[in-house]
Amino acid sequence: MSNGLLSSLRATLPDASIRDNAELATRDPGFDARNFGASALVRPRDTTSVAALVKFCAEHGIGLVGYGVEEHHYATVGQTLIETLDAG
Repeated sequence: MSNGLLSSLRATLPDASIRDNAELATRDPGFDARNFGASALVRPRDTTSVAALVKFCAEHGIGLVGYGVEEHHYATVGQTLIETLDAG
């Protein structure tokens, strides 16, 4: 994902936690290294932000892999974003 696109995503979702692939590379992916195969990890704060993320991805032709409540979905390498809403 280009820096410009990442900046645009951050502007679209200012309250979301967004980590790029360089930040993800410093973290432990857990059981499977494919957990962090995405270009970015996005943690929206609410359902309105999830809708904005889906719209952003659709407008820019970016694949989206949802992950939440430990369903163990894997991201694919490339322009893929992961979204999650914490259970609780």
